[in-house]
Amino acid sequence: MRLRPVILFGVVLVMVGAAWSNEPVFDNRGRPVARDGVVREQAGEGALPVDVSKGSYTDPESGLILRWLTSYDALLGFFEDDLIGEDSVAQTCEGQKLGTTDEAPYVYWYEGYTSNFGTGRWSAPFDDDTCSELNNDLVRYFYTRVIADKSFDALLSMGHDDSMRVWINGAQVYEGVEGEWAEDSHQVGVHLNAGWNSILIKMYFPELSEDSGYRYFSLRFLDERSEDPVILTQSIDGWCPKDGEGRTWVYAGGVADLPGAMGSVWASDLRVTNILPYKMLVTIEYFEEGRARPAKADAPDASVDIIFEPHQSRTWERVLPTLFGLNEPQKGMLAIRGFDENDCERGAVSLRTYNRSGAGTFGMNIPFYDIWEGSTCCAQNLVGLTNGPGFRTNLAGFPAVVMDAETEITVTVWDMASGEKASSEFTVKGYFQINDIFDAVGLGHLETSDAAAYITWSNSGTGAKWNFTASVNDNITSDPTFVREGPWFIFPDD
Repeated sequence: MRLRPVILFGVVLVMVGAAWSNEPVFDNRGRPVARDGVVREQAGEGALPVDVSKGSYTDPESGLILRWLTSYDALLGFFEDDLIGEDSVAQTCEGQKLGTTDEAPYVYWYEGYTSNFGTGRWSAPFDDDTCSELNNDLVRYFYTRVIADKSFDALLSMGHDDSMRVWINGAQVYEGVEGEWAEDSHQVGVHLNAGWNSILIKMYFPELSEDSGYRYFSLRFLDERSEDPVILTQSIDGWCPKDGEGRTWVYAGGVADLPGAMGSVWASDLRVTNILPYKMLVTIEYFEEGRARPAKADAPDASVDIIFEPHQSRTWERVLPTLFGLNEPQKGMLAIRGFDENDCERGAVSLRTYNRSGAGTFGMNIPFYDIWEGSTCCAQNLVGLTNGPGFRTNLAGFPAVVMDAETEITVTVWDMASGEKASSEFTVKGYFQINDIFDAVGLGHLETSDAAAYITWSNSGTGAKWNFTASVNDNITSDPTFVREGPWFIFPDD
């Protein structure tokens, strides 16, 4: 008898490394707690790590803060010009405006690998009227938020070229004019609150010409008595509330832990690797099948924050029970915050979903998606689909940064070899899976390895973005092949 378990698929990658086998831990409110003692709230600020002094997105030895939100182009203005509403900057996420004025720039992550950040001629805005760069009298802002595990006084220690102002938690704490960069050349006493603290920097450059070279700054906090570096936790967009997602989420559909057919078992292993030489705070959220990644209000089914050491890799076998404490059979999708899309393309986050049966263990590896992928409408193609006695193809879809809303889709399957074609409509919500899509549209009799699926939908009004995928499953071994969106082409008319 051939084993035909229900195949799961979605966003999956290569699994590497040893697993944590410890039983999951919960706090007194029943929420899963990560192994570092980290638990996540659903409020905008979020809960803090139990020992956040061990977690940092700064240089692990020097305490230098090396990631900031900033704009590519500098702004035209003088040191005294308030171009963004400097004393009232609210928490800002990547891809949002830093401030409320018309001149306020949209900001994105800028990472440094040495002790200082440079601004050069490349940051000068371009004047379309004169076809030249505007190199004189420029302002550039930098913004981030850090976590302190307790309230304390410290030395804000900086180096900077030209002129610089610093605000902490909305209050200006430093002003220096016509400086010349040298690390720790300027210091001032400041107070940090327990929890999140915002830092805003304003740099003024009289000139950013080719002759002026790069202009630099560095910033860290020192112990007020010993002047040793203070290591703070910094999370990429980790402070962003639900109505300001930021751009650092990646999404995976098809994480599972449930029985299959004839005694087989489906499971998923998650690996997360900190590829950077800094400690980092990562958020991992889970949404059960039929739910969407919420844009504003709804909470995930489970969520944890985890602090990673530099170059540390962790793997959770059977991730749903071991990381989240979810012991009921289920499947769904993951949302992970703390990486940019380039990190994930390099394999920093990976997931493997597999089936264990008497015939062996078979699974598939599929890359994660970021929020730039997917679309609100109107069609996606999948090619290389197979059907017949030895194979079946399953269709899946998952949303990125959307609300819990239903979407009407039409799936057309076309066998390019025979020319047969059929369509069906489906109502879907959140991560979904349609098993044996050939049979679902009325083409279960086909034997083909040369078919395509054409999925059409429209969510332009709601902003719901979708990615559609397929898995071609070997019925004998349950060894699937993943298919993601293919090249665009139009199916022939009847």
